[in-house]
Amino acid sequence: MAGQASTSRPSPPGACPQWLEGDIAFLTQSENMSSKDFEELISRQGNKGNRAGYIPWRATGHPVIVLKRLSEDSTHVLITPVSAYSWERNGRRPPWCQRQHQSKRQVDFRSFVGTERADDTRPFLRLQPGQTMPKNNSSWVYIQSVWAVPITALCVFTGSRTVLTVHPESLEDLRQHMAAECTSWDDGLRRLAAAAPAPAPAPVPHRRPGPKTDGPLQSRQEGGRKGRPLD
Repeated sequence: MAGQASTSRPSPPGACPQWLEGDIAFLTQSENMSSKDFEELISRQGNKGNRAGYIPWRATGHPVIVLKRLSEDSTHVLITPVSAYSWERNGRRPPWCQRQHQSKRQVDFRSFVGTERADDTRPFLRLQPGQTMPKNNSSWVYIQSVWAVPITALCVFTGSRTVLTVHPESLEDLRQHMAAECTSWDDGLRRLAAAAPAPAPAPVPHRRPGPKTDGPLQSRQEGGRKGRPLD
C-alpha cells in the first residue's frame, strides 16, 4: 500500500483513520492498551518487576511511523517510534551525546528537517509539503526500534490537527536504511506476515446436472427400439 495520504487529511475525533504507510500515528500507552494488545506486546514480566515483552513499555506513548502495511485487511502494521530525546534538563543535547544512549551508534539515528543530523551522508526525513513535526528541532528515529503491532494499539497523534505523513521518498529511504542496518527488520517482517489474514477459500464452481444415462429413461429408449416396425 502506498503511503501517499492527503496532506490535509483531518484527524477524526474519537476515531482512527485507515492507517496508510507513511502515516504518523500514536502508540497507545501500555497502561491504556486493551488486555489483548497488552498481552501481545508488553505482558511478559522481567527482572525486578520490569516488563520485558516484545516492546519495552517505555517505547509506548510515542508517535510512530507506519512503515509497512501489507493490505487494507491487515490487522498489524510495522512501526518505528519518533522520539524527542532532547529537552532543557539534558541541555538539549542530541541522543548520541547523552549518557543513557551511549551504547547506541550515532549513525543509527535519523533526523527530521530542523533537527540536528547524526550522519551528514543521510538526508533529512521530510513530511508531506506544508507539514512539520510539532517538535521540529528534536525529532529523531532510532532505526533499531522496529515492531509489528496490531492496529488496535494505535490511536490518533494529537500533536497535529491533521494526520502527518512522511514524504514517500523519505519513507522509502528510511525503509531501505532499516532493511540494510536494522537487526530486527527481518523479524518484524516475519511477524507482520504471520499476522496477515488467511486468504478466503476459492469459490467452488456450480455445476449443472447433466441428463441421466441409466434408469427408466434408458429402459424406455431400449423398449422403443425393440418395438419399432421394420421397413
